[in-house]
Amino acid sequence: MKFRRLSSLLVALPLSAGVLSSGITSLAYADTNAKTATSPYSNDLSRVENLGPQTVTSLLQAQALLASGQNAAAAIRYLSAAKQSGSLLLLNQAAEALGSANAPRVSQAIALEWLKSHPAINLEKHPPSPAMATVLMNHFAYQQQWNQALDIGLWLDEQGQTPELARLISQALDANANLTPLAQQLSHYTKQHPNRFQPTLASAIVTMGENHPQTALTNIHKIEEKWPKEAATWLVESQIQLALQQPEKALIAIQHAHELAPDQPRYIFAIVQLQLDLKQNDNAFKSAQELLASTNNPPSLRIQLGQLFLEAQQPALAEQLLTPNLKSSNVPAGVIARTHLLMGAAAEQRQQWKTAVSSYTSIPQNSSDFMPSRIRATELLVAHQSEQAAVSYLADQRAHYPNQRGPLTVLSISLLDDLQESAQATQLLDQQIQAMAPHNDNLLMLRAQRNIQQKRPAAVERDLKILLSRHPNSAEVLNTYGYTLTLFTHRYPEALSMLTKANQVAPNNAAIMDSLAWTYAKMNQPHQALHWELLAYKQDQEDEIASHLISILLMLGQKQEAQKVATRGMTQLASHPELSQLIQQNPWLVSAQSSSSLAKGAVTR
Repeated sequence: MKFRRLSSLLVALPLSAGVLSSGITSLAYADTNAKTATSPYSNDLSRVENLGPQTVTSLLQAQALLASGQNAAAAIRYLSAAKQSGSLLLLNQAAEALGSANAPRVSQAIALEWLKSHPAINLEKHPPSPAMATVLMNHFAYQQQWNQALDIGLWLDEQGQTPELARLISQALDANANLTPLAQQLSHYTKQHPNRFQPTLASAIVTMGENHPQTALTNIHKIEEKWPKEAATWLVESQIQLALQQPEKALIAIQHAHELAPDQPRYIFAIVQLQLDLKQNDNAFKSAQELLASTNNPPSLRIQLGQLFLEAQQPALAEQLLTPNLKSSNVPAGVIARTHLLMGAAAEQRQQWKTAVSSYTSIPQNSSDFMPSRIRATELLVAHQSEQAAVSYLADQRAHYPNQRGPLTVLSISLLDDLQESAQATQLLDQQIQAMAPHNDNLLMLRAQRNIQQKRPAAVERDLKILLSRHPNSAEVLNTYGYTLTLFTHRYPEALSMLTKANQVAPNNAAIMDSLAWTYAKMNQPHQALHWELLAYKQDQEDEIASHLISILLMLGQKQEAQKVATRGMTQLASHPELSQLIQQNPWLVSAQSSSSLAKGAVTR
């Protein structure tokens, strides 16, 4: 049985307190690993050469940032100074400054700079400082070079450091890495060093990951007896208990971890998750309040907790957790936007759709959630009030947010088309194209595509000429224009020229290769057509490409191959209107039973 990760419900938002920004699983192992070894190079700047004015400035900035606790920012400045002076001492200083800060990009930059002068790592002949070794271990883990990362981690452990091997193995499990070589490395090391906690715990996690939870539980109990005060061990037991479908025992284990490390908020978060899973909602809310109090109420943590309670269908409790974000003046704009989004979801769970629409509409236009929120508000208005109310709502939004007029117009057109108000949609699109000119590329392309569907080639070409004059090297415009000429005219050489250029701009694009193939087919060059269509079909077996391939195969008399493509498309494609039409014209392409099934599907659509 695959074990369940405790971090599965986390929302991908950074936390201002620096906790929970990675998975619960991996961070929980850091309790015994918070120490940072002192490098022999620390603060020994007298040995640094080439200290020019720019380097000195970077060093002064780094020291000031480090003194104020901004470790990642300080590491960046030390890294800059190291690059300016070519000093490995300053590069080590960057690694020292980074410490346990959660800054993967900075860590990657430091590691890559170090590897420039040490392309072949030899830990015995040229050992890095402990801080640099930790950076390198994290670098190789990020690159998913797990064996290399574990080699460095075990070397650190052998030096008497406390590398986060349990977190490393947890990351490997999350990435579905091959555990066998990691298990072998750990087994060999623990036989030689049976009294090292981190490697022993990492071995137990590997056993769990290899889907042997009962064996892993036996091993973890032995570790708990040997190291009874290590909180991370109890988190691993909670995972194993979940794998064994024992959530109550999992909760007991994580509560014990919290007792051993009451200052570690990550354990309280795991407790909240398990209490919600066990329907202990009031207890979960109390635990959430405890967690917020222990971390100075970071707004982004309220987002994560609110998400958990919504997942558990507890909208009232979620609202209580989220509301303070909307009452504070110090909350970042992105967090406020996400709070409104979750408040809207909570209102929906409480069947208060008007409140939900209001919450969604409160999300500002500079947020990435702006359009998703307007789409959801529109859906609610259609479902609970009226279609006309949704149309009016979008018109009001276009007026209030001119910078979002383009995507809001696209949404409005989609709604009107769904309501079979084609004339109104066309009128609105024409108006908005004129009002937004010349910043109307997306709307021009939308109108061209609508006119293709309505078989109005002159109108299509009018808009595509404008787009092509603005974007002569756009593969999308060239492909749409060329394919339009193939569909509606006999200007095949002109179409072929555009499509060839589109293929040069964006090679190996299935849509473009399909257009080329169909143009060659129209030019009565079936062998050339088959070449391009097979390339397109290899990448994408969608309905139109499959239908074109069948038609070209039939042009070449390859009926059996055409039948294979037809049968495959009929059984594998969820939607196949083009294929349905082709088979109705050539029913022999499929068996009688399959043809009957397809006909029923066509009626349903």
